[in-house]
Amino acid sequence: MNHQHCSTTFTGLFFALTLTSNLHAITGCTNAYLQGSYGGQLSGRAAAIAPLSAKSSPASPQLGLTRLVFDGQGTLSGSATFDATATANRSQITGTYAVNADCTVSLTLTDSVAGPQNFNGVLVSGGDRVYVAQIDSAAPFSGSLERARALCTAADFAGSYGFRRSGAALAASAVDRTAAAAPNSDSVGLINADGVGSFSLIESIAGSGSAGWNLSTGAYTVAEDCSVTLTFDSPAGASGSAVIQGTLTSNRNGLFTIETRSSVPVAGSFSVQ
Repeated sequence: MNHQHCSTTFTGLFFALTLTSNLHAITGCTNAYLQGSYGGQLSGRAAAIAPLSAKSSPASPQLGLTRLVFDGQGTLSGSATFDATATANRSQITGTYAVNADCTVSLTLTDSVAGPQNFNGVLVSGGDRVYVAQIDSAAPFSGSLERARALCTAADFAGSYGFRRSGAALAASAVDRTAAAAPNSDSVGLINADGVGSFSLIESIAGSGSAGWNLSTGAYTVAEDCSVTLTFDSPAGASGSAVIQGTLTSNRNGLFTIETRSSVPVAGSFSVQ
């Protein structure tokens, strides 16, 4: 009986030691782990970027796309766009960054529209992705950056992509913050891009009460900085929006998007099939 007790105790101790050894943090990251071009998507509240949209209430959700280029030595540059319907809100970004040995990251940015900004982040997937959160007290933004190509053309957005798009509207009152009356903006679907500037899209809208798929067609452009603009043939089509802005990521295998659908910010994530 005593022998059995000792055996059980040893087994439990061995398991605990094994588990502990598997929990050691990754070390050895440097600034060189964060190098090259990254496309990103951010979400937060309008109060954080009040200069960008005077009509936005403090309670209104906001979405943004960013393109950052890291030099591998601690300096970065890029651009950002908030409010998918207003290209004038595109800002230029400069700054510095530091990657710690445990793969945590700090970023100190200057945005030409929103001013100084500070982020903390974590590198994952060997530096192919970075999760970031803005630490400034008045700016609760967070999001993801994913490695992208240095230069892009229309041919880099080609083939079939599955997607999920989702958005939420909140009441204008910063105190109430209840759901506002707005069309449903959650959907899943497929988009086929031909590599030369045209696309077709099928979409199933959450809560629509229909098992069918809505069809839309349109044209797209891809800029050198890998930003993408999708323009639908009919604003009244299944998209519910005339234009979607995006940025290619994952070496053209993914696409982050933002749009405004009846004043509802909608975030999209597209992945190649």
